[in-house]
Amino acid sequence: MSAMALEDTGWREDALDRVADFARQGREFTADEVRDGFREPHHPNQWGPIFNTLAHRGVIKHMGFRKSQNRSRRGGATGVWQGVSC
Repeated sequence: MSAMALEDTGWREDALDRVADFARQGREFTADEVRDGFREPHHPNQWGPIFNTLAHRGVIKHMGFRKSQNRSRRGGATGVWQGVSC
């Protein structure tokens, strides 16, 4: 029998809060900045739905793309986001 990894059940809510904190700053930001110093999810594809959820809620808007500074991304494109003023 193998050990089962425990899922971080609070990660999604914490990640939503983290991105919302960046949105409140009023400046453009990327996932690279949000992820810096924050714990990683079980799978890296969990980040996309965080940004999509907040965009659909009207908290952030997509501003374009730039080259990722994250070494693991090897210069791939990353989204640029900004908080929506209420």
